[in-house]
Amino acid sequence: MKIKYFCIFLLPFLLTGCWSANELNELTLITSMAIDKEEDGYLVTLAITVPSEATINAPGRSASTVVSSTRGINACDAFRRTSSKISRTPNLSHIQNIIISEELAKEGILPAIDCIIRDDQLRPTSFLFIAKGVKAKDVLAINTSIEHSASSKISQMIKNAEVNYSIVNAVSLVEFINSLTTPDKEAYLPGIGVYGDLEKGNTVDNSQDVAPSAIIYLAPYALFKKDKMIAWLDDYTSKGVNFLLNDVKSTMINYQCDNDRYFVLNVRKAKTKIKVNTKGKVPKFTISADIKGTICQADCRLDLTKTSKVKELENKFQRVIKQQLQKTMANLQTNYTSDVLGLGGYIHRKDHKLWKNLNKDWEEVFKNLQYEIEVKVTIVQPGAIINPITNDDK
Repeated sequence: MKIKYFCIFLLPFLLTGCWSANELNELTLITSMAIDKEEDGYLVTLAITVPSEATINAPGRSASTVVSSTRGINACDAFRRTSSKISRTPNLSHIQNIIISEELAKEGILPAIDCIIRDDQLRPTSFLFIAKGVKAKDVLAINTSIEHSASSKISQMIKNAEVNYSIVNAVSLVEFINSLTTPDKEAYLPGIGVYGDLEKGNTVDNSQDVAPSAIIYLAPYALFKKDKMIAWLDDYTSKGVNFLLNDVKSTMINYQCDNDRYFVLNVRKAKTKIKVNTKGKVPKFTISADIKGTICQADCRLDLTKTSKVKELENKFQRVIKQQLQKTMANLQTNYTSDVLGLGGYIHRKDHKLWKNLNKDWEEVFKNLQYEIEVKVTIVQPGAIINPITNDDK
């Protein structure tokens, strides 16, 4: 009998619903956020999707996706003020991208990031970007083709860039925070910008035109010192950084064999290892890159049926890639003094006592670090055809 009464007493507790549940018709899903710095505070822009009306049947922004901007004395205040403009509760758990203005990044990104990272709804895997040449809000305002919103386009674009060209790779919020809080590595973020007419890009016609008036594009990495942006890299150096970070999945390498003629290597696999020798007075690094690929284009005559000729071409590509890595290292050491490769971390893990001494004047030490670069290129196959198609014999 006691068991019966106990079960009856317990039953209401087992049948309760989720205390924190929210109905879809009460929510607005925030898919992207942009933060700009203004004279009197911050401007926070949200890309908002109403889940009960969302559709992916047609490209371009439908009535289900809108962009809303709100000002506040700080980022957190500006975000909360959005409640005066929208009728539904904003939900941050679906944010894909966070875009920070270049002006804010140069002043210091931490105040804005601190507000974002404290929200327990936000996914730490959201992608971070720095707006290049435009305000951060301008990027979200562009009406895009192919993808149904700017948010989807940006996240798909960075994923596509990673596996096809590797000038920039995605950096998540948690990865960036880890770089900022790690004393032996500098942080970096990919850039994002807009080509074309910003005003026309904000219209529905932009997503429907064969040649859109404005398009979103990815820009090379922005380098940081602590939480302040110091410089933009160019495409060449940005790709070199990815090689050195062992973060190239696939890309193209050009070897100029004649005036306006090239051999192009389609990199299918790249593996870079960095080792440090701390036995001497000055640490010395060995950087080894092992690259495998296929020939994507061949403009010059070369008999690729002969092993010796293939080896000759491999040596050419080795020199091209080695030169790119050397120039990248020189830029990082001389022009930017930025240890985005985390070379200090290699020393720290290998010899803690030595790192403790070098860390006191790490910028000067970093400028004078010694390194040796070794590159091995293997051409797996010449492609669907073997020898180049040329008109040289005509």
